[in-house]
Amino acid sequence: VGDGVDKRRLEHLVVKSGHAQDIKFLGRVMPPDLYEIYRIGNVFVTASEIETQGIVLIEAAAVGLPLVAVDKGAVKEVCIDGKNGFLCRPRDEKQISEAMVKILSDALLSKKFSEESLKIAKEHDFEKTLDRFINIYAYVTENNPF
Repeated sequence: VGDGVDKRRLEHLVVKSGHAQDIKFLGRVMPPDLYEIYRIGNVFVTASEIETQGIVLIEAAAVGLPLVAVDKGAVKEVCIDGKNGFLCRPRDEKQISEAMVKILSDALLSKKFSEESLKIAKEHDFEKTLDRFINIYAYVTENNPF
């Protein structure tokens, strides 16, 4: 799902791998359809190194998906290594694929990660997040040295 900068390269790799019949590139999908796509998954994986707020991770966690993500940006706020998924080194395809296999081949681990994802997503609820931003803004404006 999505139209990232690597889409054409990934489409080419899929054809080259012989798995074109198994992999679909859906392009940009917006809510509520996006949430339905999350719900049919078994694990959410992202190799993005530019997650500034981790919104896609929060969305995936909110439907109870275990997570596999790279340790960059705000990712570790939502994907807590060993708790609701695995954090991997950026561009480490082997580590990312091993993390996916580990989750998909261990039903108990997958269930544990799923339950934890739901709990973590609740901590990133819009109202709680908005309150935190308001408090940060108030602090910064009140303590501005200029």
